[in-house]
Amino acid sequence: SDFEEPRVIDLWELAQSTNFTEQELESLREELKQFEAKVEKHHHYQKQLEVSHQKLRHVEGTGDKEHLGRNQEKYAVLEGKTKEMGYKVKKHLQDLSSRI
Repeated sequence: SDFEEPRVIDLWELAQSTNFTEQELESLREELKQFEAKVEKHHHYQKQLEVSHQKLRHVEGTGDKEHLGRNQEKYAVLEGKTKEMGYKVKKHLQDLSSRI
């Protein structure tokens, strides 16, 4: 298969069983590739967030207030980005699903 992400594979298989023209399928394949890249990026951010959370817990244990503040800030920014990306992935998936 062209894809690795299970949701993308499902959509692609579904699309192939519809009455799409070759051109429409090709266009959809490109869009699914972009969507899959977005999903992978979101996974990457989730992993970074997990690492950041572990660092934060470690720093909390040291009692270093300045270091803690910096880590909390980094974590908050990362958490915001991860949530926003998760929302975009969800919206994109709904959009793709509704068109197939």
